[in-house]
Amino acid sequence: MKMLNPQQKPRLERRIVGSTNRWRYPRQPFLGDLLGLSQMCKAANIDFDEVLKNPDRLCFSQIQKIFPENLKNKTIQSGEADVILECLGFKWELHQPQLFQSETLAKLYLMGLARGNASPEKEPMKILQAQRPGRSREQRPVKKMILSLKINDPLVTKAAFATALKNLYMHEVKMCLDDVLGVLAAAHILQFGSLFQRGEPEAWEGRVTRASACSRLRDAAVIMWSPVCMFPQRVLGPLALFFVTQVPRRVPGTQCVTVMMSGLTPSTIKNFYLAGCKYKEEALTTACEKWMEMNLVPLVGTQIHLRKIPKELLHKVLKSPRLFTFSEFHLLKTLLLWVYLQLNSKTETFPMYETVLMFFSSFPKNCSFLDRDVGQNLIPLFLCLRLHSITKGKDLEELRYINFFPESWLVRVTANHYHALENGGDMAHVKDLSTQAVRFGLLFNQEYTTHSKVITIYGFFFEIKGVKHDTTSYSFHMQRIRHTDLECASAVYENTPISLRAERLVTYEIRAQTLVDGKWQEFRTNQITQKFGLVKPSCKSQALKIQTVGIPIYASFSFIFSLS
Repeated sequence: MKMLNPQQKPRLERRIVGSTNRWRYPRQPFLGDLLGLSQMCKAANIDFDEVLKNPDRLCFSQIQKIFPENLKNKTIQSGEADVILECLGFKWELHQPQLFQSETLAKLYLMGLARGNASPEKEPMKILQAQRPGRSREQRPVKKMILSLKINDPLVTKAAFATALKNLYMHEVKMCLDDVLGVLAAAHILQFGSLFQRGEPEAWEGRVTRASACSRLRDAAVIMWSPVCMFPQRVLGPLALFFVTQVPRRVPGTQCVTVMMSGLTPSTIKNFYLAGCKYKEEALTTACEKWMEMNLVPLVGTQIHLRKIPKELLHKVLKSPRLFTFSEFHLLKTLLLWVYLQLNSKTETFPMYETVLMFFSSFPKNCSFLDRDVGQNLIPLFLCLRLHSITKGKDLEELRYINFFPESWLVRVTANHYHALENGGDMAHVKDLSTQAVRFGLLFNQEYTTHSKVITIYGFFFEIKGVKHDTTSYSFHMQRIRHTDLECASAVYENTPISLRAERLVTYEIRAQTLVDGKWQEFRTNQITQKFGLVKPSCKSQALKIQTVGIPIYASFSFIFSLS
């Protein structure tokens, strides 16, 4: 039987390459025509040996020449929008070069290109061809498209979304602190940074390969079905590199993080920290943790905003060796206030410490607060405290009065104190300076020229002191003093033991931290072991000398009475 109307195979199109006008089939990578391949490489200014290793690179290199240098120009030409984005009840007009700075919008756009198109692989080539120098907007063969994006994140408001889209067209966009959370959320939904920020170092250094660019674009498509997977490699390669290397690189998320890091306050710390965790902005979460290490006791611990501090953040800060506190008892009071505010959510004013003591002492005396169901999950927080650093009898009596800690904890603390007193102050129970040392702090403000505080422990008296030498020069040290040298000496050492030992072996470290241009500067001595006498020069520690323009300065003094 004779077949009617036999289907003919399509003829391959040929084109002329090189100076000798040899014919070549462009869709076939090699075909054994070394002369034609060599001439084509010369015409396209491509390394012939490299093409032999990877013939597909020939197509890629030619198409890459389409990208004009003027795409790197940040100015936006006025004209009709290429895309209408329907989102948050509004219609947003966008232009093609800016559209591809968002991975989310790029995926939506490519899906739109393939939808209802018999030859979707030709559409990306039209995008590239439309960018030839000299083409007018009227000649661009790209159809206007309507895209729809649904956003469920409550942080993304219309104003925040508009600000995020504005970043597509401008180097920097001013944003107020109230809107920055929404802008960051919008930037992550639109995925501004993931496609460009990771590839930016390669792009700047000229190390972006076709394979890596394609891999990034395909990886994005794997997350949800996308017609990107339908495009042939020879088309996807130049298009992906267009996204990575030619489109101006802007990362709005980075700008948001910078604004948030400079706007950390007791009222913003919670939301900024949670946003950093949610959107995996490590720089932001680290900045929040460092800020809290310095300001938990002196600033946050004095305001109602203490209630909002997440338990996870609080735990990290309490474990940090860089945590600043005036004394261990100050840190304990701050933590008790935080627990009180968690249990009394309707309290609108910051409570007095006496109110907190009365609240915890009102529980039945049959067991401590931490032994109750409500206190069990708080034990990891209070295990971070160095209760052995609380030595004043009055403070220890308060701890017994409120019945907060298990009896075994208080017995162990009391036993350690008796053992140290019987052995001339030796702290046999303390081994590690960074995690167990007694710690005190000075907050050196701008108005100070000198600032000092007297501390006493196991009958030994020390003065911790900071001195301002000029506008940027400071020094911090500690020195042993006689109890008789104190002003109002009787009030200071009343009900306090007095040691008559001529020398005291101490292992100590002095640390100073301050914020300069959004970055924390840290200065510290080594761990020093020294015998402190009662006369100079043995009575004075080594000084920590620093040069900084930062203010205030958080100076911490950590020490152990070593075994003598």
